[in-house]
Amino acid sequence: MGTARADDHAFLRDLGADELVDDSTTDFTTVVHDIEVALDLVGGAHGPRTLGTLRPKGLLICAVPGDLGLAPEDVEARGMRFAVVQAKPSAERLTKIAALLTDHRIRLHVDATFPLAEVAEAHELGEASSVRGGVVLVMPD
Repeated sequence: MGTARADDHAFLRDLGADELVDDSTTDFTTVVHDIEVALDLVGGAHGPRTLGTLRPKGLLICAVPGDLGLAPEDVEARGMRFAVVQAKPSAERLTKIAALLTDHRIRLHVDATFPLAEVAEAHELGEASSVRGGVVLVMPD
């Protein structure tokens, strides 16, 4: 189950999503219920709204640590679980990710590549809401 604009549904189905809600026309909280785990990639008011879709003891994972939109205590008081995840890169983790990519166990979609000299443009694109997947900086040889 996922939420996205209708024009992104084919892309998400290709990534493996089976059920999708058009969040530009439908309030996901009215159609999504009894979810075991929800991943919040938006933050702010999205987290508290997502709580209503979880089953008792469900897990809300927030990947926007700077803007949780709620306190972990509030989640636990409602009988739910809460976790914050954020990237902590290391050589060991990058090696494991590289192996998963090589074995095709995970897929990476690159939306755009930029030479390192254009890092400001890459960052600007990465902040845009229209990016699908990653924005990659290419290091000079």
